[in-house]
Amino acid sequence: MSTLIGLKLNNTVVVATDSLLYDTQGRALSERQQKIHEVSPGVFYAWSGSRSLAIQMVNAAVTLSRRDRPRNLYAFAEALNAASMPSVRQQANRLLAEHDQFVDIPFFVYVLAGVSEGVPGFLVCEF
Repeated sequence: MSTLIGLKLNNTVVVATDSLLYDTQGRALSERQQKIHEVSPGVFYAWSGSRSLAIQMVNAAVTLSRRDRPRNLYAFAEALNAASMPSVRQQANRLLAEHDQFVDIPFFVYVLAGVSEGVPGFLVCEF
């Protein structure tokens, strides 16, 4: 997994991540993977985990934000999670089938950052 950082200081939010892409054995596949996407004006999505799941969630976030501009990050995350749940379950089932044992750690993490109800902030969601 990659490193994701969310930091809020006064009225500023910083979201950062590395640009490495790893395979399931922890080997670096790429040193230049885009992991922060602006999904709506002033709303950013950063990810760590499966690239295919991240791209699906970015597309879902863009689609959701076209319908209604995100004003509350928590409500937006709930809608994004609901829209993405079939893909999340598919990814979880694939990982469970590949490994002999169950490990209780996140397999995918994302950060949403932006202005929520007039206040800059961020939230972290783990699957």
